[in-house]
Amino acid sequence: MSNTKTKQPPIQLAFQWFEHRWVGGLVVWAVTWAALLVLDPKLELATEAVILLLACALSALTLGLWWTLLASALAVFLFDVSFVPPRGTWVVNVHHDALLLLAMLVVAWIISALVAKLQEALLMTQAHAERAESLRVFADQLRESASVEAAGHGLLRAIESLAGVRRVALLLDTIASQPNSPLASGNRLILGPCDRRHQEGLQSALDEGQSFGPGTGRYEEQPYYYLPVLGAHRAWGSVLVEPFEEAVLHSLVLEHVELLCNQLGSYLDRWSSEQQAQHASEQVQAQALRNTLLEAIAHDYRTPLATIANAAEALLQLSSNPVAERTRGLAQTIADETLQLTRIADNTLQLARLETLMADIPLDWESPEEMVGAVVRRMRQRHPDAHLRLDVHPCLPLLRCDATLIVQLLDNLIDNALKYGDVHAPVEIAVYQAKERLIFDVRDHGPGIDPAYAPLLFQPFQRHVGPAQQAMPRGTGMGLALCKAIAQVHHGALDYLHAQGGGALFRLSLPVAVQPTGWCEASPASV
Repeated sequence: MSNTKTKQPPIQLAFQWFEHRWVGGLVVWAVTWAALLVLDPKLELATEAVILLLACALSALTLGLWWTLLASALAVFLFDVSFVPPRGTWVVNVHHDALLLLAMLVVAWIISALVAKLQEALLMTQAHAERAESLRVFADQLRESASVEAAGHGLLRAIESLAGVRRVALLLDTIASQPNSPLASGNRLILGPCDRRHQEGLQSALDEGQSFGPGTGRYEEQPYYYLPVLGAHRAWGSVLVEPFEEAVLHSLVLEHVELLCNQLGSYLDRWSSEQQAQHASEQVQAQALRNTLLEAIAHDYRTPLATIANAAEALLQLSSNPVAERTRGLAQTIADETLQLTRIADNTLQLARLETLMADIPLDWESPEEMVGAVVRRMRQRHPDAHLRLDVHPCLPLLRCDATLIVQLLDNLIDNALKYGDVHAPVEIAVYQAKERLIFDVRDHGPGIDPAYAPLLFQPFQRHVGPAQQAMPRGTGMGLALCKAIAQVHHGALDYLHAQGGGALFRLSLPVAVQPTGWCEASPASV
């Protein structure tokens, strides 16, 4: 996409003069003087003066203002010498002839100035019309572009068509490029001829969002232009423009290039918004479908699971000979696995409900000591050999929350800690206030979690299974996702921290609301 020096651009801007203007001016004056010399015997002096003024007006169309003024003054002097008596000298004997010459000079200058201004206005009007047409054509190309890459190539073609431009290249942020583009390199998309040095300049213009080059006020000593592709809130890329040997683009050309770049920036703004809206719509649809399926599955699981659990409990309660010891073991396995499936179904159903109705939960004033105590008592009944260490600070504020959900969250965290922690070390539970937040820490002394897995830890159906977890109890990855959802509907946060000295530490942080009167009651510091 490079130009040659003989390229004839289709857009002729106002700053360009006619290439052979001197030829046109010389032809006008040559024809005028030839006509005056031939027709001199037949014409009056005033008529000859009018012909001379007409030549001044015609030459102003090609020579420009200052050269026309000089040519007009020289023509009046030669007219005096050639046609005003006494001929052959610059002396004027008759007063009205002197007045005629003076009037000729003033009128010639006025006509030259008016014609030059008219010519300049005409060229500027033509230039503005051509620039507007160029922007319109580029806007049509952008609307028809099937990809950002195609839009970028359209910008290169639009800039290359301008007068004085020899070469142009474009760098775009990969965020704005189509995925799997063959031209994408690292985090950049580069179109057009561009070496490493120019790539660095393009990257600087992109990072700073400012223009570099002659006439821009920044790095004017370099012969190239680096112009950012600006959107409403960010720079999407940058353009390299190399002029011909003059090394300086006219201000009108530079302004037009900036308009084209901004037009591409506006297109990329719209493209990005459309992509984000489409992605959000797809996520909403996928989430709604997933929640519907999860809720249906969870509901369908609950009835057969309850039947199996009741049958297993009935078998376990039989102590007479008809139930052999092996049968009791199998019944215990059925009961344990049924309980696990019931927990999975409950978590799945609860997660679907929370994601469907994020704000519709009943809130009431609850004591954090009572909620933690209820969870610990339930855990000790479920796991008689479990070693739990509880540290609850005194005089904790009440929580404005759904106690059932918070208990379920803490139940899941402590149950995970017992499953994946060191059986010979205690699971530590701490509850304390930090400024305007109430903190619940649940820590085990197991192998911890690989930091590379941490970003996926709270996503549904994600379960970390490393070498140290191969022999540990299985799960579906729904528990932590539910815990995260419960924290979020309470405007809180649930985070995983790598505990000092090893193990996993989950921290629940909930906001403390303005307390009702008389809330502070002494509570045990540890259990």
